[in-house]
Amino acid sequence: MMRSGQQDGPGNTFTRPLAIIADDLTGACDTGIFFAKVPTVAWCDLASFDATAADVHVFVTNSRHDEPDVAAEKVRIAVHTAISAGLDVVYKKVDSTLKGNIGAEVEATLRASNKHQAFIAPAFPSMGRRIHGGFLRFDQPHPGVAPNLLSTLRSQTSLPISHLTAVSADQGLIPTAPDTPQLFVFDTNEVNELQTIAAAAYDDLKSTILVGSGGLARQLANLMIPNHGVLSEIRPVAHYKTRPTIIISGSQNPVSAQQLQRLELSRGAQTHWLTDATMSNLESTLTENRPLILKVGARTQEETTQLRSLLPRISKMQPHGLVFIGGDTAGWVCDISQTRGIMLGNEILRGLPYGTFIGGMLGGTRVCTKAGGFGNEIALEKVFDHLTNLA
Repeated sequence: MMRSGQQDGPGNTFTRPLAIIADDLTGACDTGIFFAKVPTVAWCDLASFDATAADVHVFVTNSRHDEPDVAAEKVRIAVHTAISAGLDVVYKKVDSTLKGNIGAEVEATLRASNKHQAFIAPAFPSMGRRIHGGFLRFDQPHPGVAPNLLSTLRSQTSLPISHLTAVSADQGLIPTAPDTPQLFVFDTNEVNELQTIAAAAYDDLKSTILVGSGGLARQLANLMIPNHGVLSEIRPVAHYKTRPTIIISGSQNPVSAQQLQRLELSRGAQTHWLTDATMSNLESTLTENRPLILKVGARTQEETTQLRSLLPRISKMQPHGLVFIGGDTAGWVCDISQTRGIMLGNEILRGLPYGTFIGGMLGGTRVCTKAGGFGNEIALEKVFDHLTNLA
């Protein structure tokens, strides 16, 4: 992150820290991680926000499943909180599969930040997600009808929308800082197209918000923080200390189901539904070098009470780390544990960042967050090996 008075690009001088707005915690982490060469925090609770804690702040609104007007209000509060603290809001993180209140939240971000244009490119080519002809396309077979980004936006905002290709950005065919807020939607199939879009916005971040997933965020970080960091090295399996590694999963995604099954077969993971979990029946797993998988259902009051009773005792065991699968699950656990934020560290694998809890029952504990559909079939095995060797 550039310090006061340092030039970071043509015509721009950034004199204040940056803010990113995300609608769930896993997305906040897998986007914020690209800025983690400088101190970067994903804040779980805006009430405990500390502007001095980092150079880049990712605000988590937990608004993906809200009604559009509720989501927009949460975003406005986050943006006003950031601006009041002297932060420059430059990025709105949205889901690469187009879930959530994209139109309502982008409009709220623009209006609250008093910026005039949004460059929207939610594609994530390295994760097999592209935008072509306005439609979301997956590299692998995917159930259901492919959503249309333009239709999704028009259902939630009346702002003018222009549909462009990355070539338009490269050739300077985008109007600069229109008088009224406007959305520019880009077809993006390759990483180099995201680079082009980020570069076009970078020249005018005083008037422009970038909107995308981790794919576009990586390109912005490359521009703002050259050589911003690489994937963590997975070290050879060494002697493990007898401390637990705990995976809490609320995802129904078949990708996660396959990853969890492999973890059971290859690492001897023990699986329990949270409602059936007690310290007595978890003890053998927690005192051995095996992963413990806790499956979560609908995050009922019974599950909340159960987790609240388990977390202090788990924390005393100083686990190697916790892994959260699913953004709703991650936010729920952070709320129960009264976590203030996560200081982001690095990526273990693409889309699987880790960091350290700030405050609450789990303060100082390492955590890895994973969206349900991210990672190959051995991703959780690598996460387990990595967290164990970091300890």
